[in-house]
Amino acid sequence: MAKHKFIEGIEPYVKDKVCIWTFILLSAILLVFLPLFYFKDLLLIEEKMLFWLFAATSQSMAALFAIVGMFAVFRYQDIQNRLRNKKDVLKEKFQSDLWRNFFGAYTESRCWDDSEIVYKAKELLKEKEGESPHRIYNNLDVDIKIIESHENARNYVRVYAKIPMISILITFMISIFSLPFTAFLSEDCFGLVILILILELITFSMISIFKYFMISVPSR
Repeated sequence: MAKHKFIEGIEPYVKDKVCIWTFILLSAILLVFLPLFYFKDLLLIEEKMLFWLFAATSQSMAALFAIVGMFAVFRYQDIQNRLRNKKDVLKEKFQSDLWRNFFGAYTESRCWDDSEIVYKAKELLKEKEGESPHRIYNNLDVDIKIIESHENARNYVRVYAKIPMISILITFMISIFSLPFTAFLSEDCFGLVILILILELITFSMISIFKYFMISVPSR
């Protein structure tokens, strides 16, 4: 059964132990020390402090949302252009006289849709599986692997962007909606809860953005 796209987007963050333990450690520090300082009157949550925190967080999250969104769009377009070029080159190879004579004149690759070129190339390669490697097609399996790796990278950019984008959006929404209530929050322990929640979300957003960039940026 195929996995849901959202589940695929969560997997790299769930499997990354460094990110998980970093988040747990920072969360433990926030959940232990902030309430301890608050109830001992060592930490005073003032209205101005909350106001500037919410204002700065909302502006920062809006900027980060735009940055991550632009990165995802440009990276996706870059991979898509590379992928299109790779497929066009492969189609031209199938249109060459050598390949047409070897695989058969019926391989009208120019009529192939981009989504089916890898499948058709695999089928043709499978038909020649029993034969000894031939100079005409011996790099076809390499071309297929390169195209598939580009397709995977393109899917990573689109699918894995969901977690940091959602995290940034939630942090922004909580910050912006808390701004009018800074006076109330500064006089109640509920303000401490919002403060811890905001800091937790900021931490998670930074970790998820870092992980997303590490996944999406090519190794070379």
